[in-house]
Amino acid sequence: MSEQGAKLVAQGAIIYKQLCITCHGSDGKGVNTGGPGMIAPALAANPDVNAQAPDKLIRILLHGLSGPIRGTRYPDAMPALGANDNNYIASVLGYVRNDFGNKAPIILPDDVQKIRDASKERTKTYTMDELDGIRSILRK
Repeated sequence: MSEQGAKLVAQGAIIYKQLCITCHGSDGKGVNTGGPGMIAPALAANPDVNAQAPDKLIRILLHGLSGPIRGTRYPDAMPALGANDNNYIASVLGYVRNDFGNKAPIILPDDVQKIRDASKERTKTYTMDELDGIRSILRK
């Protein structure tokens, strides 16, 4: 991993532990609702997290995600985090893609900017069906 990638992952670990851990858990396997089901999907061994092209993940962090995910309904939507800068988004995704047993290419702030530009007219959260239908513009 490059020095830049290592810095992004370290910064992302801090962000994850301050925010994302609440729903996705300390081990990336999700947090139980206290009844049947999880608050949010697992990030560990998640094919969308480990995908070579990170477009989908970047769009989720920028604009949020609602509705069922792979046939499972969760109690809350993933909030949009697009008010944060590109480094913030790249950092947390770099961490998620390289922890919990995941091993995927680092996302750079420039990658986030490309998706930010491509989706700048977006005013609502995505659904997985929408994201599955969007062609990747980033190749890792």
